[in-house]
Amino acid sequence: MNNPFQPTASFQNPTINTTMTKQEILSKYAQDRTRCTVYTRVMGYHRPVETFNAGKQGEFHDRVHFVEPGRPCPCSARTEQPR
Repeated sequence: MNNPFQPTASFQNPTINTTMTKQEILSKYAQDRTRCTVYTRVMGYHRPVETFNAGKQGEFHDRVHFVEPGRPCPCSARTEQPR
């Protein structure tokens, strides 16, 4: 039985042109985008980063993730560079 939520190997999204630049894609789909609330753990509980003052937001963006030797970092697949 096929999973209707998992695309098959031949799946292609006809609305996405792979030759578009990142800026072209962002401007084309600007009306569909929404803000994402990012939470982080602080002192044992989770808080949204947007409520932090400018200094704490800077510290959050400067954080370095621990990578266990011999194991791949789960965040290494990200395509964006840290701020």
